[in-house]
Amino acid sequence: MNFFKLIIIIFISANVLKADCLAMYNAYYTYGIGFDFIDYVFGEDNCCDEFPVPLCSDD
Repeated sequence: MNFFKLIIIIFISANVLKADCLAMYNAYYTYGIGFDFIDYVFGEDNCCDEFPVPLCSDD
């Protein structure tokens, strides 16, 4: 039973991290909402991998 709880906790925490990246991704494309590029690219999790924006490219 403890293994099942551990799996649930890992799954929920992974979804919370993705939700934060998704919120920042939506802020990039929404007028009037602040977008923190430094946090998006260099934060705890690099959101450019899952939700790329034009500023993330190496060009």
